[in-house]
Amino acid sequence: MKQEIIEALVGAITKWDLIAQSIICEQDRACPLCKIFYNEDKLACDGCPVQKESGADNCEFTPYQYTNLDSDEILAEDLRINTYNLPDLDKVEDEIEFLISLLPKDSKEAKRYQWFN
Repeated sequence: MKQEIIEALVGAITKWDLIAQSIICEQDRACPLCKIFYNEDKLACDGCPVQKESGADNCEFTPYQYTNLDSDEILAEDLRINTYNLPDLDKVEDEIEFLISLLPKDSKEAKRYQWFN
């Protein structure tokens, strides 16, 4: 795996860790992996390690879809009542574990996160 992709995975893990700590809220395409791989014209994520693992675009079939942060319908409803959708922290942790599992096992980055599992 190219170092650029490893660094993007680490960035995605960091982003989800900040979400778990309620420091930031999720924003579409704020993910470092999406910034590299997401193709607006095709609405696809060709080459993304998440897409390769799940077999689907837009983080479908990953813990992301269960975090309560990916539903436009829920978000739109929540905005009408002037609040925001709080993440399911157990599922956020599942997403972090999933992303860590995508790091090359022998990389220094994977070793940095071995405590998480």
